[in-house]
Amino acid sequence: MVTCKTQADVDLLKCLRAHGWSREQSNKEDIHKENPQIDPRFCFINLGYNVRPTEIAGALGLCQLRRLDSMNSNRNANRARLISSIKSHPKWDSQLIFPEAPAHAEPAWFGFVGILQPSMEYLHKDYLNHLSSCGIENRPIISGNFVNQPAIKTLELEDVLKSGPFPGADYLGNCGFFIGIHTYALSESQILYLTNSLLDFDFKKECVLVTGGTGIIGCALKEYVENVGYDKSRRWIFLSSSDCDLRNLDATEELFRHHKPNRVVHLAAKLMAGGDMVFFSFFFLTIV
Repeated sequence: MVTCKTQADVDLLKCLRAHGWSREQSNKEDIHKENPQIDPRFCFINLGYNVRPTEIAGALGLCQLRRLDSMNSNRNANRARLISSIKSHPKWDSQLIFPEAPAHAEPAWFGFVGILQPSMEYLHKDYLNHLSSCGIENRPIISGNFVNQPAIKTLELEDVLKSGPFPGADYLGNCGFFIGIHTYALSESQILYLTNSLLDFDFKKECVLVTGGTGIIGCALKEYVENVGYDKSRRWIFLSSSDCDLRNLDATEELFRHHKPNRVVHLAAKLMAGGDMVFFSFFFLTIV
């Protein structure tokens, strides 16, 4: 048992004992608001250890070791069966990439890893929401690109960012996911349900990018889209000036690479007053 004088000490100890994540922090809501790009379930803010197991857990673990070979065999078989089922499904069109182990390795697949094609990065969030709605729990691949985690700042390791970029880690974080693989043999109906759920998604969904999304017209359009004209076949991104400086070509190109919009509603405006002259720049590209 550990007693503490301050809430800060309590938070720190709880963080260090469990992987360094934010789950049990008293100010976790604030942490997650400051890091909206990070999955709040896997937001790492400090060094992490795993000192939660107890003697009882250890005793149970010793018993489980007797079943280790059969559990690993079932996991690998479940993964192979699921991939085979997906690739033989009529909706299969190489939407997902499945990593393969090197020839000299014999892994025990703890999770079923899927990675959307790079061109589908803008669908990642919607796709994971779809899996959740089907009752399929999903998680990021560990933490995504760890250099994006707030722990980097906490530990004063910002210099590591200078050795970037890290396109491989970014790709896994922005397009990848994993779901658990059971240690018992899945039934055919379970394999079929997983297959249908993984492929029953509109992978060609349009992405509509709205600049000036927090202006008068942008807010009105957002309210209409969300409350009146909601269309599941489209994904809407409403940008504010804090999301990107559209006068910066590099930043704008990066924005488009990230979201890959099919259509743009350009409402960004710049007002400048000089003497008797007022300059107003306004562009509007309809989506119809």
